[in-house]
Amino acid sequence: MKLRFAAGVVTLAVMTGQALPVVAAQAKPESKSVLPFIEDDYAKALAVATASKKPIFVDVWAPW
Repeated sequence: MKLRFAAGVVTLAVMTGQALPVVAAQAKPESKSVLPFIEDDYAKALAVATASKKPIFVDVWAPW
């Protein structure tokens, strides 16, 4: 039903020479929260994770 209505509006606008209103896409606002990393302090990371009941994410890399 919505598709038929939209097609009818477009057809009517073309026939009468009217401009169609432009509807801007509504973008979701970007999240500004930052994931806090605790560098080189496993005891602190473990304490924070235990207190907040969240898992620990360990980022490991090597320059090989």
